[in-house]
Amino acid sequence: MQSEQYWRVFKKSLKASFLTALEYRADFYSSIIIQIIYFIIQFLFFSIIFSHITILKGWGLGDLLFLIFLNDVGLTLFEVTGIRGMYYLVITGQLNTKLVKPKDTFFLIALEELSINSIFFAICDIILLFFVATYFSLSMSFLPFIVGLILYVISLPLLVLPIMFIETLSFFWGETEGLLGIYHSMIFSIKEYPLSIFNKFFIILFSILSPGILLHLFLPAAIILGKIDPVWGLWGILASIAFDIIGIYLFYKFFKYGLKKYEGYG
Repeated sequence: MQSEQYWRVFKKSLKASFLTALEYRADFYSSIIIQIIYFIIQFLFFSIIFSHITILKGWGLGDLLFLIFLNDVGLTLFEVTGIRGMYYLVITGQLNTKLVKPKDTFFLIALEELSINSIFFAICDIILLFFVATYFSLSMSFLPFIVGLILYVISLPLLVLPIMFIETLSFFWGETEGLLGIYHSMIFSIKEYPLSIFNKFFIILFSILSPGILLHLFLPAAIILGKIDPVWGLWGILASIAFDIIGIYLFYKFFKYGLKKYEGYG
């Protein structure tokens, strides 16, 4: 069956990526050091802030650290795939080697080369989530936790779809890195703060620019930690499903159209 063939290709890609990471150990170890420094900086930065205040718009130090590490997990897992490097494949001509293979081109772009470093970082984020929840004795109820977790998983495509659309623009326009930089800067600038510190104008602006910002970066953690009613999470799940279906369909059509254009002159 075709699905079994793709599964075998995925397993081989995962094994090859792991062996590559072992071969370039210096790069792997340096990435780990950088990630550890990042964690330390995050902790020190917010520790300094909370040495002057006890709570920020209803969020304590533990709540904010939980929010940060939770949001890091989804973004890091997306970095595992090769989609983030589609722009590089196009401008270097390496995409041509994938076009001649008897497999779906999008599958080969996304999963033929995986980032083991990002898998490791995602695992570290999950471990830190458990540590923060335990160390700060964060209160979580079963229903809000389940609702928030489901919303978090379902809304992840909404957050990364703009990146995928921008990457696909590289089929038509070779200067997409600037747009990617702007979107990434926006995400990383706001993913460390709760929704409650922003006024309505910015909340509406975030929702228009990317529904995933609201539905993935803000709501899940707030629901899990009991900051807002889980009913909002149920509405968020329904909205995410609808947006996912529409967004993924439009992206795949756009990707196929871009691929035809690329094959015409690539």
